[in-house]
Amino acid sequence: MHVNKNHCGLTFKHPRVSREHQESELRKAGASWLVHIGKDCASWRQVVDQLERGDVVYIYSGPMVPQPRRKAGAPLQPQWTEFIGDVHLRGAFLIEVSTGRRSNVRKEFLSMNRETHALLRQGGKRLPKSVLAKGRKPTPWPSLEVENEWRRRWKSKNYRSDAAVIREAKEAGFTERMMRRFGKSGRT
Repeated sequence: MHVNKNHCGLTFKHPRVSREHQESELRKAGASWLVHIGKDCASWRQVVDQLERGDVVYIYSGPMVPQPRRKAGAPLQPQWTEFIGDVHLRGAFLIEVSTGRRSNVRKEFLSMNRETHALLRQGGKRLPKSVLAKGRKPTPWPSLEVENEWRRRWKSKNYRSDAAVIREAKEAGFTERMMRRFGKSGRT
C-alpha cells in the first residue's frame, strides 16, 4: 500500500477527544499519513522537519498541539506560534479539521491563530466552541406516546405542584430534567 506523505495528519493526546476520533476525522478530511504524537514520535518537530513545499498538515484542533509547559520547557502560546511558523517555513500549510480553517487563506489563518491563542490563554487544552456540544445529551423518551402523556400530566391542573408530578415521574423512571424540558407547567 502506497502512503501519500504529502497529506499528513497529526493526532495528540487529549482528555476529551480520543485518538481514534481524531484519526477518523483526519482521514475524512483527506489525511493519508497519520502520526500519533507521543506514540509514534516524541514531538511534532520530527514530522515538520520532513515536510516539503506544497504538503498539507491536518490537525484536529489548534489547542491540542502544545505540550505541557513542564515537558516542553516553554509556554503554550509560543509553542503554537513556533509550530505554525515552522509549517509555513517549509512551504506547507495547515488545515484545522474541527473548524475547517486553512492556514493558506489569510482570513482563516488569522481567525485560527487568534482563537487558538485565546483558548490557550484561558488555560489548558480547551477546544473551540464549534467542536463539542456543551453538557450531556438529553435523555430520550421511550416513545412519542409516553412523551405526550407526561407532557399532558406536566401541563395538567389536576396536580397540586410541580414537585408532585416530578415525584410521580421519578417513580416511573423519568428524571426531573426530562420533565423540566417541557417548559413552565402553568401552575402558580
